[in-house]
Amino acid sequence: MKKKYLWGVAFCTLVCIWGCSDQDDNLINPDKMIQMYGYPYNLQSGVIWQSNPNVIISSIPYIYEDTYEKDGTPVTDRVEGFCAGDERIETGNFMLSLYETGLYGNMELEKAQGEGACICFHLASPELGELVPGKYVFGTDKKPYTFIGYCSSDYNTQNKENIPAALSEGEVTVEKNGDNYRVVFQCKTTFGGDIAGEYNGTLQQHRVSQVSSTEYNNVSLSGLMDEVEIVMWYTGDVIRNILDQIGLEGFPLKDGAEMIGLIVDGEKFIDPENSGTDFDTEYNGMSLFSLSTGLSQIANDARKNKEQIDFALTWNKEQEAFYFESPIRIRSMLDHNSKYDFPCHTVYMNAPEGFSDTDFENLSADDFSFQITEEKVKISTADFKPAYVFFQTGKGVLGVIKVKSYVPQDMKTEYDIYTGGYIDSPLNPSIQLEIKCPAVVANPQIR
Repeated sequence: MKKKYLWGVAFCTLVCIWGCSDQDDNLINPDKMIQMYGYPYNLQSGVIWQSNPNVIISSIPYIYEDTYEKDGTPVTDRVEGFCAGDERIETGNFMLSLYETGLYGNMELEKAQGEGACICFHLASPELGELVPGKYVFGTDKKPYTFIGYCSSDYNTQNKENIPAALSEGEVTVEKNGDNYRVVFQCKTTFGGDIAGEYNGTLQQHRVSQVSSTEYNNVSLSGLMDEVEIVMWYTGDVIRNILDQIGLEGFPLKDGAEMIGLIVDGEKFIDPENSGTDFDTEYNGMSLFSLSTGLSQIANDARKNKEQIDFALTWNKEQEAFYFESPIRIRSMLDHNSKYDFPCHTVYMNAPEGFSDTDFENLSADDFSFQITEEKVKISTADFKPAYVFFQTGKGVLGVIKVKSYVPQDMKTEYDIYTGGYIDSPLNPSIQLEIKCPAVVANPQIR
């Protein structure tokens, strides 16, 4: 009887221990928790990720007046855009990430790993090399003591379709006592969800490896032309088939072509109604460039994301020269149409005499601090030689363009499957470039 009793007590004790252990695991620790959409989650760990500093150069309004004649009457369109201001602010770029059990910061991969609830604050510290304790309020301008952020109740780093919720308002208070931190936050998401919590404990710190400057190699930029000539033409076989269908079998080919309104030019039968001059919007004028995407685009495609366009290039046939142009002024060559109102005003200047290949190769983040004196930068092809051009975009990005070589204007012929004819159109002359500027590295939403 005694053995059975002792065994029973021992069994009950084990059950009690297991029960207490399970209960403890499910308890929410108020010192390390996040309340998300009404549900609490334990926070197990956190990391302060330090990235390249935020560099903010103010933009100020810029008005371009596009003056031209319409039906014999002078017209002036005011195009509203922006150019770089004089105010320059740098703030520390820190991402403070807090993770539930199941998620952790992988220092080798420099990102979060696993699955669980998390919140990530992008904090703009007043010190470049230190996350300064204090109260940070929501703000997208990256000024000192502002933040943006993202959160998820079930973030899975293996699921690329897992999109975290963006924060839209709130405040975060960071306190430090020795090696321990206290982080208290109360925020809302863009769809109105309440997020609140507190974390007390240590935080890992890691300096994220990032490049300090960006280089774009083998960029091809075409010169936008005032107008392009398009020729639609057909082969003799197509014209003979048309003549046969309208009852003119055996009729002389050239006479029949002229009878139906075509122009005979050797072996080509030109359709004058679908030929002529047009604005260079959707042919081969890849004359606009974006630093954020690294892509050259034709005007018709670029207008879908007008704010991203940083450079423009034009071609003057009479002078046999390219000109670097501000994107906001390009609409004057595109039928003065408001759908081509690119707002960025970029300025250029020829590099100072003596600027060399060695200077270009050795450019680093600290070298992009020169003063721009706006000039009309001309690249002549009559006596072409490689050149360097300094620029500053309307967003304040300073950089250097290396003009390496050029490709003369040519023609291309394309088959038109809808008409069975051919289209002759120009291949705009182009220049080959390398571009260097400070790196603009976008932080991931969650790290």
